[in-house]
Amino acid sequence: MSSEGERLARPKLVWAIVIFNCFGIAFSCFSLIAYAAGWIPIEDRATRDYLAHISILEWLGSGFLLLLKLAATVALFSMRAIAAPLYTALLAISVTWTAFSPAPGQNGVFTFSIAFAICLYLWHLKRRGLLRDRWLRELDPAVGSQ
Repeated sequence: MSSEGERLARPKLVWAIVIFNCFGIAFSCFSLIAYAAGWIPIEDRATRDYLAHISILEWLGSGFLLLLKLAATVALFSMRAIAAPLYTALLAISVTWTAFSPAPGQNGVFTFSIAFAICLYLWHLKRRGLLRDRWLRELDPAVGSQ
């Protein structure tokens, strides 16, 4: 493996996932704020009607998913083992949220396929020991030394 003081380099695919998610998070934040504030004129009547009837629960759910994605992305950038279960939880919640959402075409099979592939990749990295529980290893040096 590597010595205790040596920093592990991030795989290029981790960089790609982090950068892609940062753009997605920034776009989602801007969209939520812009829609809520009325900054973006919406020409499509169906979309305008849908956005006019979004409940507070849906707004809070969207915000929660955004925060979860941010936490998962930060964990991945830090190469923390918690990134794999966070991304898996994000996928499970997103699929469930979309299944019960009245908005047509909100997410598709392609989007969830990419998210599923990312989850598989992160669990692979965790199994290989590239994603680690650094804070836990500080408490018990035997953890993560396999």
